[in-house]
Amino acid sequence: MEKHPLFLTGRPTQPALTTTKTAFRLNALTACMLSLFVAVSPTESRAEALEFLTERTEELEQTTREVQSIVVGDGVTGTVSGTGGTLIYNGGDFLLGSGEANTSRLDMSGLSHFVFDSADAELIVSGRREGLSGNGSDGVLNLAGESNVITAKKLGLATISRNVQSGATNYGLLEMGRANTFNIDAIEIGTNQGNGTLRFDPDITDGHLRLRGSNGVDAVERIDLAPGVNSNYSDSTGTFNTTAGTLDAKVDILHVALGQYGARNANGYFWMGAGQLDVNRVVLGEDTRTSGNGSTNAEFKVSRGGVVNAGDIIMGIVSGIGRVTSTLMVTEDAMVRAATILAGEGNGTRQITLNAGTLANRAADENMRSDVNILLTGNGSFFSEGKEATMTIEGVVSGIGSLIKTGLGTLELTANNSYSGGTRIDEGEIAFSDAGNLGSSDITLNGGGLKWNSGNSSDLSTRLVVDARGGVLNSNGNDITFASALRGDGGPVHKTGDGTLTLLSDNSWSGTTFIEQGALQFGDGGTTGSVAGDIVNNSTLIFNRADDVVLSGTLSGDGNIVQRGSGTTILTGDVTNARGIALENGKLQIGNGGSTGNLHADVQLSAGSALLVNRADTTLLPGVISGEGAFAQNGSGTTVLTADNSWTGGTDITNGTLQLGNDGTHGSITGAINNNGILQFSRSDVYTVNNPISGSGDLVQIGSGTLVVAGDQTYSGQTRIERGTLQLDGSLRSATSVAAGGTLSGNGQIFADLNNAGTVRPGSIGATGYHALTVSGNYVGDDGLLVLNTELGGDGSPSDRLILDSGHASGTTRVAINNTGSGQVYTEKDGIRIIDAINGATSEEDAFRLASETRSGALSYRLFRGDLAKQDLESWYLRNQFIVEPEIPVDPDPITPVTPEDPEVPEDPTLPLLPEDPINPVTPPDAPRTGTTLPLTPPSSVLPAGEYPVIGPAIATYGVVQPMARELGMLTLGTRDQRSGDGAMLINGDQPRQTSFWTRLIATNIDHSWQAYAAPSAKGSVDGLQLGADLWQQSAITGHHDRLGFYVGQSRAAVSVSGLVTNDAGTQYVRTDTGKVKLNATALGLYWTHSTDDQAWLDATAQITRYRGSAESASGRLDAEGYGFITSLEAGYPFALSSLSLRVSL
Repeated sequence: MEKHPLFLTGRPTQPALTTTKTAFRLNALTACMLSLFVAVSPTESRAEALEFLTERTEELEQTTREVQSIVVGDGVTGTVSGTGGTLIYNGGDFLLGSGEANTSRLDMSGLSHFVFDSADAELIVSGRREGLSGNGSDGVLNLAGESNVITAKKLGLATISRNVQSGATNYGLLEMGRANTFNIDAIEIGTNQGNGTLRFDPDITDGHLRLRGSNGVDAVERIDLAPGVNSNYSDSTGTFNTTAGTLDAKVDILHVALGQYGARNANGYFWMGAGQLDVNRVVLGEDTRTSGNGSTNAEFKVSRGGVVNAGDIIMGIVSGIGRVTSTLMVTEDAMVRAATILAGEGNGTRQITLNAGTLANRAADENMRSDVNILLTGNGSFFSEGKEATMTIEGVVSGIGSLIKTGLGTLELTANNSYSGGTRIDEGEIAFSDAGNLGSSDITLNGGGLKWNSGNSSDLSTRLVVDARGGVLNSNGNDITFASALRGDGGPVHKTGDGTLTLLSDNSWSGTTFIEQGALQFGDGGTTGSVAGDIVNNSTLIFNRADDVVLSGTLSGDGNIVQRGSGTTILTGDVTNARGIALENGKLQIGNGGSTGNLHADVQLSAGSALLVNRADTTLLPGVISGEGAFAQNGSGTTVLTADNSWTGGTDITNGTLQLGNDGTHGSITGAINNNGILQFSRSDVYTVNNPISGSGDLVQIGSGTLVVAGDQTYSGQTRIERGTLQLDGSLRSATSVAAGGTLSGNGQIFADLNNAGTVRPGSIGATGYHALTVSGNYVGDDGLLVLNTELGGDGSPSDRLILDSGHASGTTRVAINNTGSGQVYTEKDGIRIIDAINGATSEEDAFRLASETRSGALSYRLFRGDLAKQDLESWYLRNQFIVEPEIPVDPDPITPVTPEDPEVPEDPTLPLLPEDPINPVTPPDAPRTGTTLPLTPPSSVLPAGEYPVIGPAIATYGVVQPMARELGMLTLGTRDQRSGDGAMLINGDQPRQTSFWTRLIATNIDHSWQAYAAPSAKGSVDGLQLGADLWQQSAITGHHDRLGFYVGQSRAAVSVSGLVTNDAGTQYVRTDTGKVKLNATALGLYWTHSTDDQAWLDATAQITRYRGSAESASGRLDAEGYGFITSLEAGYPFALSSLSLRVSL
């Protein structure tokens, strides 16, 4: 089908109306768009030419009409209407314009759908055409009200240059309907002496324009607005306005306003509202004129949330003598994204205006640069998307509005900016080189941060506000000082970048402070500088104040802390910095007298510095404390050190408790200790203290291990052993007490009182040698235990000793002897001295007693106060013999003497005869001593004077075992009648051989005594069971019978034993219960019995028995095991006496 152009003129070149039958033709995109709007027409479509030579209306109703040409006369308004109707144009170039000085208009606003389907044609709405003189004219095209699809090579509005030397202007106007799709390769609006406008119908507020190239996919190659003024008589103006709707456009080049010649202006306006424009290159104003004083004005305005994605935006290019004004306006939450927004060559006025608008980088992590001045008439946002992106703004930012930084990237401001509405950083960072880069008002950190460029140390503290979301302070290698406190109570605040940020004021933001790089320093040697809230330190935190400052927040992270100031930094929160704390000067105090403040980090103490702990409860310090500084426990609570510490500046306990260890194997200190509180040890291993300890405080051992105290310790407080062992290898001048769960050991000396409610053991636990522990004070036994290594032998055998030096021993102490020997030797004199009283020491009669039976072999020992010669009455000895003193005769009552009569004087006295050889009196021999073997005869109930062995309960108890075993064996063996009854089952000669079985039940009581020195007796029960069988029987000789059998038996004895023991005083023997014996016997026996018809018999038996059992006395338990073998031979013959029958057996 041949295409015909459309001319709107007063004299048409086509017939008034031409109708041609043709096939309905739509390209694919047109058909697609029509499917959205066009129902199937009930009538046949026709291809035709529409002519409007006079004003009239063409009503399509709901039909679809296809035309190849449309003619609108000069000064004529042609109207096409039809609700639901569709007009399709598929002719040649569409030219709408008047040849006279009036308006030609095609109004299709009352039509529902219009399709321009000529991809190779141009659609031109231009007004008066070239070559005509006189005034200008208008061309107006109102597209269909609902939808329009235009597919063309070019769209031109007021694009035909007049080239007439007059001041008239051609106007071209295209008004769009609600839904519009333009598939056009080029758009040109408002050329020389023309004023063109593309916009939505004024009655439409929700329009939509989709703009693509002619193939419907690619970008529009070019949009030119006011593309070339070349006149001294009238301006050129091109306006693209979609603010009343939504734009969806892809454009390669957008060129707004070009001035080429003359005194008139080129004015280009690109205004868009909602939607998105993707454009590769934008030129806002270009002037190339070499003559004339005209100017070029370009305005690009984005509003209503619209988004522009641009490559390069060039604002104002001047290559001649002209002037350019280039404006980019972003308002009403709109956004312009670009790779660059740069000023073109030459002088001009260029400005970006932001009023609730946003500038952004084109894509995430891509950089953006702009050197154009920016005016903030309201809030202006700068969105740098992606952490790797940098948006560089080199132009001056001015105005009354606020600058808002969003996006994770960096905004770099380089000009001396004067905007006064303040700065708010919501995301990312603003990099700056001078405070002037950031305007003149407050800077609010609301999630974003500031980055000081290299060489910049600007103090922004008077302008900084920390908002609820906090922010970032990136010193970036610079040392920065904030003299004033930051305002606001938000947080968190992140310190990043190398370099030191020093705070000279007390800041009040309550959020967490994060130190991620570089250092954050509080103070600079003065009395101010701090933050409130917690601190996460992953780099360096420095305290540099000369006064006392309290920080209540927690300190965590893997960084290090430095105490540099001469004052005291008091930490009342938890401190867990992994890289530790270094004290260069001053003091660092944990806690402030309450129950908060914990330190979980290593500490390095420089000379002159000190670590203090001041808490009222228990706190644990697991870190290693080292260096040349000091440590002080000042709080009333307990500080527990669980590391092996090595500071050398001394330890001062002014109050409370310093505890080493927590019942583990670590927790130690070095250097001198001045203890005026409590020094407490709680370790499970062996730990030696050779530090000099002074002061008035106590030393307490509560660990399960052994504390070895060496050296001459001078502290005057108490020494309390509440648990574990304190091994004294030095000396103490401290009153010492041993609790029930504690042990005092060693070979040192206590120059004070000792109270023993636990265990005192000279030497070390597990040692086999012999040691002495000296108490140069009073000794009080509080039912405690004295454990000694002693060789239980004869007189003077080696032993551990408790030496009482000049004091007094009282109370009750149980003495436990660990026998290091194995023999048994009688003590014939004083015995073994185990408690040595020297220098006037005294002891009460019952101060010490044996804890249990003490014996070596059969010899038992008793503890005696004093020696036999009564020269050492206060020392204590072990002896295995005791002495019964002879009774001292009682002097008789004196008899009153009778006065004797005067004797008679003999008359002749005879002198007595003197013996020639007087006889000397004979000295009686010594009383015999008992040997090492006890006699078999028990002693008398009242012992005469003499020496007697000490015997304990084991002698009587153990002495019962063997006779009880013999008793069990005999009971099990029994006799022939006990095994098989009276009249054994014997066969006669004519009886068959047979096997017979039998059983025997044993149950009896025992009440036996045996003759021995300890006079043992046993009382109890015996029970058992025997099973037997006659395996073989035979009568080989008439009248004689034989049988052979075996048996097994199990028996048990359980008895209580009593006997003689030495009394506690070691003066007499007394009978008492001494223990219990339990024996089990398993027996196997074999027997042979021969009998005759007259009932005579001969019985032979052999039995082996295995014994198992125990003997238990106060001195311990003895497990008994052994074997016994017994045989018997029994014979018998019965005979009758009168009516009695007697049977004798041997």
